[in-house]
Amino acid sequence: MFIQSYDVDLISFWSYFSEAYKGDGGYTVVTNKDGICMLHPDTAYIGKKIDTYFSTISIEQVLNSSLKINGYYVPNNVNSLKDNAISEFLDLEVLRYYNTIKIGNTPLIVVVNFPVDIHLKETSKNLQEYFSWISFLAFTTFMLLLIASRLQLKKEYVENLKVVEEKEQLIYSNEKYQKENAILQLNQLKKKINPHFLFNSLNSLHVLIDVNPDLSQQFVLKLADVYRYLLDEREGNLISVKKEMSFLEQYIFLQEIRFNKSLHVTIKNNCDETILLKKIPFLSLETLVENAIKHNEITKQNPLVIQIFIDKEFITVKNNYTPRKCKTKDSYYIGLNYLENTYQYYQIYTFKTGVIGDEYVCKLPYITQK
Repeated sequence: MFIQSYDVDLISFWSYFSEAYKGDGGYTVVTNKDGICMLHPDTAYIGKKIDTYFSTISIEQVLNSSLKINGYYVPNNVNSLKDNAISEFLDLEVLRYYNTIKIGNTPLIVVVNFPVDIHLKETSKNLQEYFSWISFLAFTTFMLLLIASRLQLKKEYVENLKVVEEKEQLIYSNEKYQKENAILQLNQLKKKINPHFLFNSLNSLHVLIDVNPDLSQQFVLKLADVYRYLLDEREGNLISVKKEMSFLEQYIFLQEIRFNKSLHVTIKNNCDETILLKKIPFLSLETLVENAIKHNEITKQNPLVIQIFIDKEFITVKNNYTPRKCKTKDSYYIGLNYLENTYQYYQIYTFKTGVIGDEYVCKLPYITQK
């Protein structure tokens, strides 16, 4: 909330007050709480401290002479402060009435000077009416400021509430989009894996049947398990580390037979069973292993080495980085985009991939379901 302040031309204030509120034989002096004159019939006193007005009655006494009724300060007409003095302005003995008005938290001291021998009763009545009017004016001003302040606060509250609702709607829409996009990419990934992986596996099986019939039987069983896992219907796109690792071992078995001694995959588990129950994106490990196979040179002289480390906070997948000269453009980023969108949907931003030295490294954080 902003508090406005104003500069007051005291001479103009005096001219207006003198014309609008003419006294009958007396005059009024207004000072601030420090005794600095703000209103006086003689403009020479304006802006100066008038100590003579508070020689017998102190400023503290005057400031404490008001009554607090319903939270607002009003004159105490029963115990009004008054004093006899000689007026420098009239050069007469006057009766001075002291009281205060408060506008907000700012007190002003009002001193009415009235000659002792001139219409004392009438002046006392006018004085009471004058103080009542000033109090009413102060009260009205305060109430108007209070109403304006409450309206402003209400307006700001409504605007802030609207902003919060719009923000929540955007977050919901973004999460919905990320989830739908991740599921779409997963389906694309599965469609891509099915024919691509199947044809390579059948070629390997064709060669293996004549060379090693026993191993070919294991190969067929592993291939069936892999496709059962790929085609299994499930809710969402998360899977436990344990199930994903079990699938990966069968997938690696098939790929190592295909590449013979040109592919080496090692898995190191540094954690207990509780970590294996945590969730990661479905096909995340297979995606990283397949990308390594698809986009790196693999030869007997330069085999592909993939290392998988299971730790408390991440699963780290590394491989030696020897990119193929002719990169395939077909669905190059589908797998990584699927993983990134999945993690963004769950508001996890520690999924990282990149080349470090001569290795391609990926860190897969665990996911807590919403």
